[in-house]
Amino acid sequence: MNVALEFHDSEVLSTVGACGELRIVFSSAYIHRSSGIPGVDSGTGYVQPAELVFSGATWQGLSPLCSGRLSSGSLVVGGQSLSLIPLPFSISGRASAELVFVSGAALSVSATSVACSVPANLALSKRMPANPSINPDWRDKAAPAGYVKR
Repeated sequence: MNVALEFHDSEVLSTVGACGELRIVFSSAYIHRSSGIPGVDSGTGYVQPAELVFSGATWQGLSPLCSGRLSSGSLVVGGQSLSLIPLPFSISGRASAELVFVSGAALSVSATSVACSVPANLALSKRMPANPSINPDWRDKAAPAGYVKR
């Protein structure tokens, strides 16, 4: 089964930045699960806690308004923009992200590595139809030049 986190409609509990590390804690991350490509092929949607950690990071826009529901977001790795993050995800190499909150707050981050993890247990939210407009993940492809998939 393939699993991916979608930024849109995910709920951020907290964003904490210190000592070159930015930690984004999701209280309800929107998770796609499919035997094909998550978010594209039919599958199941779940909400659950998750954590996204940027290391060797610099950021702009971090404020108390950087919590709550996300209206959009993307992660750029090796020049490829991902609206869905394959799970589990961990990569060493240049990465950047843009998160836009329903509150209007925007958070930008650049980092030398990024990892995203979720607890093992998933809470069923709803069944997801196929959506061909979302970019497929690149989990089964080679990592972009200069990047190491862990």
